[in-house]
Amino acid sequence: RPDFIIGDRFGVSAASALTECVIGLLAARGYCVVHNKPYAGGFITEHYGRPAQGLHALQIEINRSLYMDERTLEKRPGFNALMDDLTGFVRELMAIAGQYFTDYPLAAVTRPLQTAPNAAKIAALNSPFRQRIRKFRRVP
Repeated sequence: RPDFIIGDRFGVSAASALTECVIGLLAARGYCVVHNKPYAGGFITEHYGRPAQGLHALQIEINRSLYMDERTLEKRPGFNALMDDLTGFVRELMAIAGQYFTDYPLAAVTRPLQTAPNAAKIAALNSPFRQRIRKFRRVP
């Protein structure tokens, strides 16, 4: 079973460059990541994802066995590592995508996110993603 499934309604709900960036960031952390199979996204991604209008929606499914015993519902020893990885993933994603998708206010963000400590490494790793994301940038 994959560790993560990234759903974008087969390219309808998010820019492919953003989807590829998310897949690349998670794969770079050593996770097995698949795209749209078996979950391509549901109502929310279909209803709210409008990449041509600058609104991107991704569904990120996480394999529960990474963080809990599905039989006993107890935390697995990998819970804290996954939590740290997801925190780093979100920081890295915001550092990359935030440069291109910041035209809309983010209701949940009250202060700017700090740049990831390894931003240079991330920039080098994701430069192909960055170039593809640029074409989806909204012009003011």
